[in-house]
Amino acid sequence: DSRISAYDRKHRLLRQLDHPGGQSRRLFESRDGSLWLGTQDGVYQLDPTGRKLTNLRDSAGNPRGEIHAFAQGPDQSVWIGTTVGLYRVSEGSRRIERVESRPGQGLGSDIVIGMLFDHTGKLWVDTSVAGVAPSSNWLGMDPGPARTGASSRATTFPDAVSVDVENAVAP
Repeated sequence: DSRISAYDRKHRLLRQLDHPGGQSRRLFESRDGSLWLGTQDGVYQLDPTGRKLTNLRDSAGNPRGEIHAFAQGPDQSVWIGTTVGLYRVSEGSRRIERVESRPGQGLGSDIVIGMLFDHTGKLWVDTSVAGVAPSSNWLGMDPGPARTGASSRATTFPDAVSVDVENAVAP
């Protein structure tokens, strides 16, 4: 088991959260205040209250590889870059889906090490072998209208709360 810790601005420990996902690799806060945790063993989502931790996997148990990157799209979906490809969780869903590209136009590598949405809403993906590629080149996707003014807020961890771990497996 592993743990993440929350500190205040004066570097005092506020709370520690144990989780079963192996070593933590990436943290990301989505616009709804959820904290997303990328580990050696998958993706976990901590709800905005800090009380419910959900392990997100598809029916095959993926993503199994290490999590390297998160990005939130203009449609509020969360995109996840892993050592075994690109995944997406739609807004309000706990279902994780592998993102497939058009035949012959995919990423040069399944190892996604970084990504971001630009001001037009286009997803740019960085792979460990082939470098950076815009999604329109390989997905044929329209990410929807870009949103401006989106902000992130600090997630607070109340002291002395219990956390329920739930596994969400897509059918």
